[in-house]
Amino acid sequence: SAVLFTLTIYSQNWTSLGQGLNGWVSTLFVDTSTNFLYAGGGFDSSGPIKLNGVGFWDGVNWNPLGAGFNNVVSALVIYNGELFATGNFTHSDTSALNFIAKWNGTKWVNVGGGLNGNGLALFSFNGNLYAGGNFTSAGNQPCKYIAKWDGANWHPLDTNIVSTNSAYTLMSIGAFQNELVIGGNFIAEGTANNISILSNGIRQPLSSGLNSWVTSMRELNNELIVTGFFNRAGPEWTICIAKWNGNSWLPFPGPMSSLVECNTIINNNLVFGGYSNSFLNGSISSHCIANYNLTNQNWSGITTGMTNSVHGLATIGNTLYAAGSFDSAGTISAKNIAKIDATSLSVESTLSDLTVQLFPNPFTHNSILKFSNTTRDNCTLTIFDTQGRLVQTITNITTDRIEIDRNNLTNGLYFFQLVTDKKNIATGKLTIE
Repeated sequence: SAVLFTLTIYSQNWTSLGQGLNGWVSTLFVDTSTNFLYAGGGFDSSGPIKLNGVGFWDGVNWNPLGAGFNNVVSALVIYNGELFATGNFTHSDTSALNFIAKWNGTKWVNVGGGLNGNGLALFSFNGNLYAGGNFTSAGNQPCKYIAKWDGANWHPLDTNIVSTNSAYTLMSIGAFQNELVIGGNFIAEGTANNISILSNGIRQPLSSGLNSWVTSMRELNNELIVTGFFNRAGPEWTICIAKWNGNSWLPFPGPMSSLVECNTIINNNLVFGGYSNSFLNGSISSHCIANYNLTNQNWSGITTGMTNSVHGLATIGNTLYAAGSFDSAGTISAKNIAKIDATSLSVESTLSDLTVQLFPNPFTHNSILKFSNTTRDNCTLTIFDTQGRLVQTITNITTDRIEIDRNNLTNGLYFFQLVTDKKNIATGKLTIE
């Protein structure tokens, strides 16, 4: 039985970036040539510095980018050495921009006539810039929810997708095995839910897709890591994070219970951010943010986390940046953005000798959970349904053998966590039928 271990890391704390930002942050992007951190969102300023939805942190201060925008910035990216922004804006000062713009070093300028609706995602890939969102045209080209910019002109992609959420249709763009991948709230010919690969401009399903929306994706170790608000990937039950290996979906076991919105990688750790109840507090006492160590396959909290949602993550060197809709991070006051030394993500213990057995599984009346290493006093077993709701708790366990009774639980899939001293020593699935 595969085992995950959860620790909460308190050896470092978050620090603020100047006076922070006075509104929520939707996205973070790092220019690796300068190590400047760009932020976009619904903020107006940092202290006395006017920003209007977009600005950059140079390591010491916040800096404006011209007049900014008249509405929210949802995504930022560098393409051909220039910064692009998309969102729900239509102007920068008096210049009409139509939901997407390019920074020319002194002001924001039009990009081929722009889009006719809200932009949500940007991705630079194989010499082209891809924009996704809720639009149906780009420049004078009909482009349904996604468009390709080649540096001079817009081009449509034949995705043939149907929106299932008019406000958040195409939310994420990435790549896997040198093919473009799109994710969001859509169906495509009834066969691909919320995610598709575009191979040579032709849409291909990833099995039956996911049963709810996709928010971010990342190619890692020949797998595509996908986050969102789903609990099924193809035939697999998996809450809010899943893996695609090129042929099939695989679950990503862990403490997720609600929407996971973003991810980044730093020092062989995958860091995930999400809503206030994204990670179950029974195993991680870290709100809105959690860390998965790729070497030891251990989950950990990052201090006590944030007071509210994390929408964007980024890294520069050994520093992790998190941004969203919070007013404190760990024990410090931080307006919607904060940073932490990533060396604090080192795993303190692995407990690699632990073996867990659950038999029978599936079961109808009761099952026995046994962990074979030395007896652990004062263990607690918690069981959650697929919506992250606590449905059963067994406390004061002083042996290495636990009997699980179904009691009034209905048939279906559940997740268990075995905890001692507020540290999770095992997690897994159980099925009642």
